[in-house]
Amino acid sequence: MNRIIRILAILALTTSVHGQTKGASVQGTITDATSALIPGVTVTATNRDTLKSSSTISDANGQYAFSGLAEGDYVITAFLKGFSPTEVRKPIAKDSTVQQNFVLEIGPQGADVDPGFVLHPDGNFK
Repeated sequence: MNRIIRILAILALTTSVHGQTKGASVQGTITDATSALIPGVTVTATNRDTLKSSSTISDANGQYAFSGLAEGDYVITAFLKGFSPTEVRKPIAKDSTVQQNFVLEIGPQGADVDPGFVLHPDGNFK
């Protein structure tokens, strides 16, 4: 009986370890200059070493999250029509959780900014 209990305990422990997400996470909240939460913002995380990108959209509470990111130097951008695009460079360590909030500024009147950024070798979007 003790042997069965030990085997079940080992199986339960192994299952919980394998069920965890590996990699780093980036999460944050997006607001405007008045601290109002902004939903619908496209947030993109681009690994500058591999040029691999992941995108997500902020929820009704202005929150976004990425998980399973590889270690590396990232450029994280936030874009929503009517606001100026915002970007930050952020080193992401293996299996870390990084908090990156954004405050978006209203863009120029009549400006239609294209979110189709191109990451150049110097690490800037143009």
